[in-house]
Amino acid sequence: MNSILQDFNYGLRGFRKQPAFAALAILALALGIGAATTMFSVIDSVLLHPLPYVDAEGVVLMKIHDVTQHNDWGRAGYTVPEFLDYQQQNHVFDDVIGGG
Repeated sequence: MNSILQDFNYGLRGFRKQPAFAALAILALALGIGAATTMFSVIDSVLLHPLPYVDAEGVVLMKIHDVTQHNDWGRAGYTVPEFLDYQQQNHVFDDVIGGG
């Protein structure tokens, strides 16, 4: 335990002597950890745990354009009566599912 405390004090003295180097080292570590985490997350979700559907390439997210809202991307959520109407009137898709 004494050795760890000495190493910590040595590191703090080095940071005080050269703060620019310390900032650069911390920035490099943060970027490296962030990049590795991002790559692992993408690989994990795409390759190791793909969508649990037979034909995952055919999964579609429908959005509805709502004229009462002032945005270009629409809204992804439907009210229950809207969803039931879409589900009953579906003649294009194999199945219509909803989640909340």
